[in-house]
Amino acid sequence: MIVSKDLEKRLIDDNDLEKSYSITGDLNRSWMKKQIACLFNIYNHNAGFESTSIQHMRAGIQQYQAQAPFQSLLVFVNNSFRAWNRLLALTVPAVTSGIKDIGVFFVRDNQAEPYPQILTALELAGIENIYVITQDQLKSLPVTSDMFQNSIIADICPENISHFPGISLSGNFKYTRCFHKSSFEGLVWAESEYDWNLEIIQEAHPDVSFTIAGPETPIDVPGLTVSKKDFSTLTKKHWDLFLGPENLYTQTNIPLGLSPGMEALWLWPHIDNHFFKTRQTYCKEI
Repeated sequence: MIVSKDLEKRLIDDNDLEKSYSITGDLNRSWMKKQIACLFNIYNHNAGFESTSIQHMRAGIQQYQAQAPFQSLLVFVNNSFRAWNRLLALTVPAVTSGIKDIGVFFVRDNQAEPYPQILTALELAGIENIYVITQDQLKSLPVTSDMFQNSIIADICPENISHFPGISLSGNFKYTRCFHKSSFEGLVWAESEYDWNLEIIQEAHPDVSFTIAGPETPIDVPGLTVSKKDFSTLTKKHWDLFLGPENLYTQTNIPLGLSPGMEALWLWPHIDNHFFKTRQTYCKEI
């Protein structure tokens, strides 16, 4: 990944990473390691170049298709962002796809430092190119910047950065916006055989507004909205995340469902095994 000398000065110091590691604590680090392991298994696809050749005999066509990983993934995120699992769900699949260079840029809009848990999660995932820059620095990137060539840009900033001159006028890159203007909506279903870790649910998903319901719903849960509605009524509403039994989850169209023990996991619905790769197709008559 090619960055300017000015950006190199914005690289987070190893001492800051060490402090963040200590602040994060053993329990949170264990949840992070678990998510990293899950992501490596979920996105366990072939890294590097892949090619296939298919003959469509009835049509008289031979189709050749090749896929290769982008050169780099550049993640731009607001410096007050707290959901470490969202960043892991971007960076770890990129690693398994064979992307060589991954950089995370915290765009500062105040004097706050990046959330320690996020820095620790990135370090545990092997992401070393972590920068802190200002929005003015992002806007003033050279229009001919080579850092965007053959790259994927993941935008988790409140302001859509694809309109900034240094990005919008650059060359070959793929852009994806992962910022959610309003809170995600999550439903926790409480049953006697389901022992939820409500603390990690709220810690790992700070951008989710959770409702808890079900036959074993507590009277009061700090930070969660308690509902006495039945399941069929609740599922008429839009939800982004469901924590509950599989047999109920299969009755919904919610993108992500989790069981106990998986409370900290996150998957971006639009990211699959092909997301981080370029694709070429050649067809010839046979």
